[in-house]
Amino acid sequence: MKVKIVLNGGLRSCCSSYPPELVYEMVRSWFSETDEIKVMDKKEGNYVPDELAFLAEKYFSEAIYPLVYIGEALVAIGDIPDKDTLLKMATEQEKFCITEKDILGAAERQGLLKKE
Repeated sequence: MKVKIVLNGGLRSCCSSYPPELVYEMVRSWFSETDEIKVMDKKEGNYVPDELAFLAEKYFSEAIYPLVYIGEALVAIGDIPDKDTLLKMATEQEKFCITEKDILGAAERQGLLKKE
């Protein structure tokens, strides 16, 4: 299994910031040794957003980070799920996959997109 987390200047909480290396160590401990875990930081210039991330950033700016992917599927925006949730997402990926419709619906509910 492949898990990719995209940060934007580290993982931030109200009073702390955690670098990608620390986030990697935390998430790595949740998965088996054979699983591929990748944590990258947008500010380091090694990340190119896919269509869904680009769309989400268009409406929600930098609040979308962190992004969490399992395989090629975007499964979380704006937060890293807890261990149990992330493991469940990994086994039931299709159930948690975020779509363009999900992003546009959230933008509409927040008044960022006019309903046509």
